[in-house]
Amino acid sequence: METAFGNRAMVESVALTKKAGLSGVQIHTGVPDEAGLITLSKPDVIEAFRAARKEYDVEIVSLCAGEMSKHNSWDPEERAIALSIGRQSIQACKVLNVPILLVPFFGKAEFGNDINSPKLKAVISLLRELLPHAESAGVTLGIETLTKQPAINHILATLNSPYLKSYYDTGNQLRVGEDAYQVIQDWARIQSAKCTSNLTMRRKMETSLAAAKQIFRD
Repeated sequence: METAFGNRAMVESVALTKKAGLSGVQIHTGVPDEAGLITLSKPDVIEAFRAARKEYDVEIVSLCAGEMSKHNSWDPEERAIALSIGRQSIQACKVLNVPILLVPFFGKAEFGNDINSPKLKAVISLLRELLPHAESAGVTLGIETLTKQPAINHILATLNSPYLKSYYDTGNQLRVGEDAYQVIQDWARIQSAKCTSNLTMRRKMETSLAAAKQIFRD
């Protein structure tokens, strides 16, 4: 994430990524201007990122609609801003050929763990409105939040879209008291169960799970 350099939607982040010895970076989609346009909605900025990506041979692996965390999903005015940022960020992914958009729900956008709460229902409504844009652009939305697995599972099941995933941050979840190791096991079992007719795939999943557990525990 380019915010590790203290940057948001800054082209220099690509060169800094190369200097750090990394091959890829996540770029923030920027801050809305007075007209409501985020930084990565501006053609000159897009072209600058394209040129930098080619010059430094650094992949932009995903974008982050970070400003969405400053706006909740349940107040109509705030929701409209969040929705605009989300739509523009999806379009930025499309024009930069970036397949993943991190959609964060921190700060003002946090919605808790109660699946029956108005806040969580408002988040589902917001994502439901964003998903057709994501599907049309071929962009996967990844939810990152301090909300725990049961509520995330509820959101994913309710919306049931291959273009909606959990952008699971083990560090964040461990800090809020979630057993991240168990969550990884649970999700791996779900995926493994979908592949019961393919024994080779099942064995690969089990091997990957064992390796992931070892990495996280180390």
